[in-house]
Amino acid sequence: MQNWKNYLDQAWSLVNEYFHSNQIDPSKLVDHELVRTYLKNCQKSTPKGVSISKNRSRLSLRFKAASKSQTSDNGCNESFTCDGCVNALAKALAVSDKLKNTETESEFWSWYESEIKGTVSLENDIITIGEAIEIVKTNYINGYDKCGRDRSEEKLKTNTLANYHLTYGKHYAKLNSELRLTGENIISEVTRNWGQLIKSISGNQTLCSKGFRNAYTGVAKLLRDTRLDGELAKVSKHFGTVRVVEKTEQQTIDLETFLDFRARVLGLNGYELTKAQRNNIESRRSWFKAICFNLIYGFRCSEFKAILNLDKPVKRGNRVIKALHDPTNDENIVIIGDGFWVTDTSGKRHYITVKTSNRIARPMVHPNHPDLVEMLGIKDANVKFPDKFPSPDTKPDNLKGLYSDAMRGQLNRYVDQVGEGFTQTHALRHLANHHGKLAALFLRAKHYIKKPQLLRLWNNGVEFMHVRSEED
Repeated sequence: MQNWKNYLDQAWSLVNEYFHSNQIDPSKLVDHELVRTYLKNCQKSTPKGVSISKNRSRLSLRFKAASKSQTSDNGCNESFTCDGCVNALAKALAVSDKLKNTETESEFWSWYESEIKGTVSLENDIITIGEAIEIVKTNYINGYDKCGRDRSEEKLKTNTLANYHLTYGKHYAKLNSELRLTGENIISEVTRNWGQLIKSISGNQTLCSKGFRNAYTGVAKLLRDTRLDGELAKVSKHFGTVRVVEKTEQQTIDLETFLDFRARVLGLNGYELTKAQRNNIESRRSWFKAICFNLIYGFRCSEFKAILNLDKPVKRGNRVIKALHDPTNDENIVIIGDGFWVTDTSGKRHYITVKTSNRIARPMVHPNHPDLVEMLGIKDANVKFPDKFPSPDTKPDNLKGLYSDAMRGQLNRYVDQVGEGFTQTHALRHLANHHGKLAALFLRAKHYIKKPQLLRLWNNGVEFMHVRSEED
């Protein structure tokens, strides 16, 4: 469609405006809840005279043509997914303009059939899996993430390629790219590569591991992006509802165990280190400072790198938020940006986004340990966060997970050295959430709150403390 990118940009602008004005953080929503929110968002953002409706898993555009006495649903070849909802909104904008500028109704419907409902025909155009992979990759790189960031921005190139590989590319590498893109071939390829991850197929359900579901969803994207609805229906009918029944067992840790683990790793409270460990004490302190930040603020692995006010104050609206290392800062509030820079050994910089971005967070402290911030050295400016300098040929997905992988690696080494501890960094987020509830901070709101919301509360003289929800 001519000007399709303009309509898609406009659609995403409307989507982001709706999220912002309604104080909705899409990064905190998952699965069906996220898709329902996107649909409501897009339905509220359509131009006058055109609306979006849903019938089961398909979306339609509802509008009135000159030859019809009332509005009616017209298929737009979009599925009930986040991308499908935004695409439907972009098509609604295009339809609205076309209705205003088309002289004859026959001309409009001819355009509608080819541009809005247009599909690829296997009979007339043989498509291979390899060609479909290129279509998906192009669409992904030129699209937007669920937070509304334009993936095609040069600044986000490394991050975009990393996310593409983790979501789709690593699965596509296992497929026979020369096969025709048909439902039968997709079923065969999915079964050949990931059939061992299926626990059972019962009735209209496939019971599986998370690895199978991720691969299945990624491969089905080939049929969605090429608009092969008939072939997709064959695959969906074969596997039915895909349900994860085998999950990774989650580790839990309590504060006393964590403090003892820290003391063993850093040689505190009478624990002794080997000579090699003492020689490497600065690195151990740096990594444990990052680990302690994740405990106090409930961060994900690498989010400590995105703190904006670590050593300098940050202004938000009319309020200046002090640097965390400022000894006069007794609130210990931190501002999280939307990402951080990684510099490789050649000097090239790569920007890595974080999942929960542009947020304000405050510490969650166990009520029996009110001095936990001081005890863990959160405000000690003499202990620096760890820095990593990858080689220039490091793959994008390894750059994306640079600090996450390194932190997990450090925890594994520490456990091997001291004989106890934990290796799943998410255990820190769970413990932070537990501390928040114990401290009576657990309200209905999330741990991260949007800047306008917090500033409005501050401007009204109200100090509002949030913690992460149980489901996050």
